[in-house]
Amino acid sequence: VAATPLHAGGAILFGLGDGRLLFVDVVSGEQMAVWQARGRIRATPLAKESGIVFVGDDAGRVTALPWHRGLWDWAASWYGQRQHDRETAACHALAGDLTNDLTERQRHHETALRLWLRHDPLKAARFAEALLDRPPEEVAATLENAANRLAPRWPWRAADLLWRAADLYERAGRSADKERCQEAIARLEPAPDVVVRLLSLPHFVAGQDGMVALAVHNRGHGPAQRVRVRMGGVLRDCLTFVLEPLLAGQEVELRANVAPTGPGVLRVETRYQDERGHITYGVPLEQELDVRPSEQPIRVRGEMSVLLVRYHKGTSPPQVEIEGAVGTVEYEAI
Repeated sequence: VAATPLHAGGAILFGLGDGRLLFVDVVSGEQMAVWQARGRIRATPLAKESGIVFVGDDAGRVTALPWHRGLWDWAASWYGQRQHDRETAACHALAGDLTNDLTERQRHHETALRLWLRHDPLKAARFAEALLDRPPEEVAATLENAANRLAPRWPWRAADLLWRAADLYERAGRSADKERCQEAIARLEPAPDVVVRLLSLPHFVAGQDGMVALAVHNRGHGPAQRVRVRMGGVLRDCLTFVLEPLLAGQEVELRANVAPTGPGVLRVETRYQDERGHITYGVPLEQELDVRPSEQPIRVRGEMSVLLVRYHKGTSPPQVEIEGAVGTVEYEAI
């Protein structure tokens, strides 16, 4: 120890001949931190009331250490100035969580986020989402900042962060920020655009099955990993088609025999998800159904007292041809 020890900020500072500056706790006597200078430390460091400690060494350098916030602040500041030690700087900043002061803890979190955004935006994004005491709009802003830094090199990762940021903006009621994220996603992520159209106008005869033909087309740039096409409306049974996957520019025809329950609207609903797992609902396709009464009569053979003929409301009762003995023919619209 060549220099006179110095008392500053709750610690005793010892300058050593090998260039180390030791910080020893006044109460416990334990070493709190160590800082390495480029040359030997022979002169006593100077402590200012602002908390800055000035250290001179034999290499001709004078370094200012921000000790006013304690060990972790000056360590984070010193390591943060060195390109390859920013990860260490962020870890020193996070060590400030040892304090119970919420204001101090938040400041340490901001320091770590700022350092990680410079050299590891993905880690900054994960850390921001792990903090439970941050408002959703602040987390979304961090994710958006990280996405902007990742976009030139990893557009897909940037788009994934923007999707999460848009959800957080929506939760916070920030519609303008959500739209900005969605516009950025459209530029980064070539998404699928699935459309469904009818190949022929559906025509049905009451009491008979008819053919419905659909064309499912991906007119976007990216593949749709899972496409779900559901036919509903006035059909006897709702049909659901699942396609996996549907490549960009690919078109698939779907045909099915269905029987309507009466005049009404055929409704086709489309839902698909992209490579990132995000689900999108297409605009429903609706078509009026033309249901006409069957021109062929119903033939019945046998002997019975009452024959009950049911038909759909809105259509004319079918013709019935009876071969045998039938007491009464009754009609019921359902």
